[in-house]
Amino acid sequence: MPKPQLRTLANPGLMVDYSEGERVFSKIVAMEITESGDLIVLDAGERAVTVWDTDGNELHRWGRQGEGPVEFTNPGGLSESSARLAITDGTAVGVFDIDGTVVETHQLSGIQMPLRPVVDSSGRVSVLTFDFFGDEMRLQRLGDEQVLWRTVVENFLEQRLFRPRPTLAALSGDRVVVGLEARYVLDVIDLASGAVLGRIERDLAPRAISPSFQRKVREYLVNPGDAPPGWSSVVGAPGRAGLQEDVVAELEFPDAFPSVVHAFRGPPAESVWVRRGLGVDDEFSPPVDPPDQATPMWDIFDAASYEFVRTVTLPQGFIPYAGDANRLAGVQKDAFDTQAVRVLRIHPADDTSSR
Repeated sequence: MPKPQLRTLANPGLMVDYSEGERVFSKIVAMEITESGDLIVLDAGERAVTVWDTDGNELHRWGRQGEGPVEFTNPGGLSESSARLAITDGTAVGVFDIDGTVVETHQLSGIQMPLRPVVDSSGRVSVLTFDFFGDEMRLQRLGDEQVLWRTVVENFLEQRLFRPRPTLAALSGDRVVVGLEARYVLDVIDLASGAVLGRIERDLAPRAISPSFQRKVREYLVNPGDAPPGWSSVVGAPGRAGLQEDVVAELEFPDAFPSVVHAFRGPPAESVWVRRGLGVDDEFSPPVDPPDQATPMWDIFDAASYEFVRTVTLPQGFIPYAGDANRLAGVQKDAFDTQAVRVLRIHPADDTSSR
């Protein structure tokens, strides 16, 4: 396995800035780039789906708050294949054509929480769910209810801080990368059979959550005004009301920080991008105090061999959500946390420069 190198992709040229005009984004939670190159953005704050072509022209915009057709209450996950979209919303999974035409709706049982959907090349939808009674997370195909992947998650609901969350990313050939962010081990699953085709993993030491870090978190949860800048992602926004001491005293911490935050398919060619969490402990790991100021880093894996290639950083404030052979689509945030949607062209690996 090659020695990891921290590198910055040289001058990733700005192709399209989708923040121009009057479009306002509130809480972008998911993006997809279609086979034809169109960009799909799910804005949970606006309860809206917007589709642009490769030149930044808006093709479709649909969705609003409500409980009727093409209406959402709490959309969270998005997947697309062959112009068919699946969106999780509360306890339901809606399937739509790319222009917003309703195809079908799946209502899950009250004990299942839909977390992330995925659509295969035949239009069949699978969804990653959490079972409240069984403490089990599973990837299950809708229709025939075949379980493709499962894992037990202890204390998923009870553990308030750093509880394990799922990662799900679609690859070509009806493959998905699925796992939990607590460990740096993601399975590559065949959507037709559920067979494990390989693994995305790195043998890196986990970073423990130190007693001093735990003490600071408890202190700032009770007295938010004492929290210095850079702690809002853990203890909440400045100015919020503090929690009661007895409530904070009962909070439990896992042994280590999460290792994986997010994964998706991206460039060059077809690669798997994995955003490293604070739980990765190696020579490139950022400091955790304060946690908000840690520079996001991404590990890139070959999508055919599943081997680690290199570690990269990206322009400040840009967080990618999706990609294709040579582009990244993501959210660009400014100093005021204002969201813009941007698509960047990624140059070949030999154009990178070390940092």
